[in-house]
Amino acid sequence: MASGACRVRANLSFVLVLGAVGILIIVGLVVLIVWAITRMRRGASGTSPDRSDALEVLRMRFARGEIAEAEFVQAKKVLGYNAERRRRSPSASHAGFLAALAALVLGILAGCNPGLSPSPNPTLTPVIISGIRGLVIAGPTCPVEQAGQSPCVRPVLGATILALDSARQVVGRAVSDASGAYSLRLPAGTYEIVPQAVAGLMGVAAETTVTVPDGAPVQLDLQYDTGIR
Repeated sequence: MASGACRVRANLSFVLVLGAVGILIIVGLVVLIVWAITRMRRGASGTSPDRSDALEVLRMRFARGEIAEAEFVQAKKVLGYNAERRRRSPSASHAGFLAALAALVLGILAGCNPGLSPSPNPTLTPVIISGIRGLVIAGPTCPVEQAGQSPCVRPVLGATILALDSARQVVGRAVSDASGAYSLRLPAGTYEIVPQAVAGLMGVAAETTVTVPDGAPVQLDLQYDTGIR
């Protein structure tokens, strides 16, 4: 039983570490976005001509009589159009770049979030309102237990646990996961819990009569015999 609890704690630690790594990746992507936008703005400001200077030169040439009024008006329109187009182009580039980065962030979050993809080997006991839950273990796993030594047991994967009603009809079935955890969602009542044989184990856990109250799960740990003596 102690080994099963340690395995559950180890799995929780792994999930926490994985979450921390995901947060670091997201922070790094945010920093990358800010850096890229800053670079783009600097590049745009460094290559765009000064519209005010160009208009001032145009006005001076018109004042000196070097160009006609029609040319002056046409040149002002051209300068205004080009400047407006240059101002909009970097914004469009920024929008496309940010959209691509946003898609990348969403893809990483979908891959890192365990809630978006099913886990083939669940290791945490589901939360149940009413029923029976516990750990399935097998022991002993060592010939002789020494004083102060941890219990010589291990979790049992794939053990089928049946719940029978008073008529010996199957009303619930559960299979233990890699940590040995199982759970049966059952309404209030009295049930016979019948563990089934597991390949590689000599003995089967004893049948147990359990009374399930309304609104609270009952803890029932089951131990199989390995046959080691």
